[in-house]
Amino acid sequence: MLVCVAGYGIIASVTKEDEADTSSSSDITITDFGAKSVALMRWNYTGKEFSLTKTDDVWYDETNLKFPVAQNYPSSMSSEIASMTATRKLTDVTNLAEYGLDKPALSVSIMTDTGGELSFVFGDQNSVSGEYYMQYSQGSIFEPNSDVYLVKEQAVKAFSYTMDQLVQFEQLPDLSSINSIKVEANEDYRLSYMGKDDVIPWVLRDDEGIKYSANTKLCEELVSALKTLSFKRCVSYETGKADLSEFGLDDPWVSITVDYTVASEAANSTSEADAKSDSITFMLGNVNEEGEYYILVDGYKMLYTVDPAIGDWVKANNVTGLTDIAAMS
Repeated sequence: MLVCVAGYGIIASVTKEDEADTSSSSDITITDFGAKSVALMRWNYTGKEFSLTKTDDVWYDETNLKFPVAQNYPSSMSSEIASMTATRKLTDVTNLAEYGLDKPALSVSIMTDTGGELSFVFGDQNSVSGEYYMQYSQGSIFEPNSDVYLVKEQAVKAFSYTMDQLVQFEQLPDLSSINSIKVEANEDYRLSYMGKDDVIPWVLRDDEGIKYSANTKLCEELVSALKTLSFKRCVSYETGKADLSEFGLDDPWVSITVDYTVASEAANSTSEADAKSDSITFMLGNVNEEGEYYILVDGYKMLYTVDPAIGDWVKANNVTGLTDIAAMS
């Protein structure tokens, strides 16, 4: 027998053979419906409520439609909740506290595009199997029966996020072909790449325009840090509304401008003249408790943190230390 909710057969009832407090030879179907029919998801995690709503196949923060939601997260959430199975069913459970269900660590409710509603609560993790104890109910008001199920951890992991962790980061360009790096800090200088086959691969120009042969090893360290640069976390998705002084970015201590050849252009061009160049500027502020630097990127909307590699490199090196030989003619 199938229990249907608003036209969807989304909860499969369990046969008498499954009702014993033993492991079933096959998985027990809890939900089985199309993930695309999920239109609203609400969950309580870390004691806070979060919700996502879908419009024209795009997911939004229900409380703030401007928040940039990374779409892979709700896609995974809806898939897990729409196709859930249990490996075991415990019947006639009277003490929910034994399974952590009296104060569940995670609760989830969903609504389909036809108005069907389901609610779930997840309790303790089984120390042997790694699965979670779960109860479910139809409707927005949670009224479970006495049955408890053991389900795999994927569903819990899918919803173990706060809204801030679902933010869609802006994309950084491919910096695999760097032409020059301008550093503006206590000292201003530019590092220019002459080519791997050049006698002097890297040239340094100080703020007076004097050229020096630069230490190749140190230059390559900075290049490596820039190539692998990635955002760690979003501090604010609306930089214009953030108090930049709180992050040391009202007056950044260093600005780094990278001139690079656009990757697709570099691969397709037949000569250096054909290749298209672009530039990007990074500004670093204070260091947070995790040792990450706050960063602004010119033209980007968000404020992020990054690992300390670039900032630490700038602090550790100056014009004197980067110079390999005397000034070039």
